[in-house]
Amino acid sequence: MTILHLDAVYSADEAAAILQVHPKTLKLWVREGKMEASLLGGRRRPTLRFTGRAIQKYLDSATKPTAPPVVRPGRPRKVLTFSAELADRACGLR
Repeated sequence: MTILHLDAVYSADEAAAILQVHPKTLKLWVREGKMEASLLGGRRRPTLRFTGRAIQKYLDSATKPTAPPVVRPGRPRKVLTFSAELADRACGLR
């Protein structure tokens, strides 16, 4: 478990490791306004930096989303049940 220092500044990779998500997910959350970040660097390769307070604020306010169940359209599947007698016949015991 990673110790979160509220006054520290974390890179996108470090913050993603703390939140247990991919760095691209973190960048998406910044774009959507779900997470606060600072943009450092020039025009060529700007980098995101996250404060410990921003990460803690996200952890306090958000819960991990759960994926909806996958429902495939189509016919319902048949459920097969076997009795002990049928199993014995199939194995050649009766």
